[in-house]
Amino acid sequence: MDRSQKQGHIVAIIIMIFSLFVAVLISVLISQTIGKETKPYKETESNKENTNKKEEYEKIDKNKEYYYIQKGNEYELLPEEDEKTIISFSYPVINSKDESVTKINDEIKNLYIEQEKNILLQNGSTCTCIKINGTKKCGQRANFYKYEIIEKADIINIKIIKESVTNCASGSSELEKSYFVSKTTGKVLSNSEIIKKFNYTEDNLITAYNKYINKLNNKHKGEFDGYKNISSIDNLTFILIKEDNKIKLGISGPGYGNGSKFELEFDGNIIIGFDADEEDGILKSE
Repeated sequence: MDRSQKQGHIVAIIIMIFSLFVAVLISVLISQTIGKETKPYKETESNKENTNKKEEYEKIDKNKEYYYIQKGNEYELLPEEDEKTIISFSYPVINSKDESVTKINDEIKNLYIEQEKNILLQNGSTCTCIKINGTKKCGQRANFYKYEIIEKADIINIKIIKESVTNCASGSSELEKSYFVSKTTGKVLSNSEIIKKFNYTEDNLITAYNKYINKLNNKHKGEFDGYKNISSIDNLTFILIKEDNKIKLGISGPGYGNGSKFELEFDGNIIIGFDADEEDGILKSE
């Protein structure tokens, strides 16, 4: 074998060895890649945080929504007419364990408990009767609470309305309490937080409200002494009004009740209220 043949043989051996090395390397890399893809999932603390995220707030009952109704006693208002009139003491519970909501839930519960104890107002007259445990009991009027719940986007408004029913004369209805709660945080909303949800400003609201009150007082001098100007929106009680499938922000001010005559609406610039003396029944702050 001459010199050139030997060199060719050596080169062939080197190429074969290099090819073998490359093949082995590729095989190792492929096995590592497959191993990574099929490697069993191992839960880490980071994974636990991502897969077991808690709700933003703790619910009283995880199986219920943002609020639920606590079943209470029911009483039949007498005498029976075309259909039965039932007075119910079931009440709403906001489904959040937040401290601010706990206070509200306790307040609502106690309102209903105390009112049920004094459902009949005794005052010498017995024209209003109810059936309690099968027994007819009478008084001047029957007093109880009703609730109304309106939702808009991520807020809930629970209104507690005091009703007074009598067969002697006309009854009455007035706002007792109004609460706003965030569906997101499960916390009670302040008045400032409420108007921000509607993109309104405090200054605009205060100005419009005071204009309305001044206009009302000037028009009905001596009749509305209880309706005063305000310097802070904390002097107001907000409510949601549902009208024509639209939800608007309503206001119950100092001295105001919940009847349609005293329910005010705010649209961001003006206050709108009912006034029987106006031609169209509407009084505005403009």
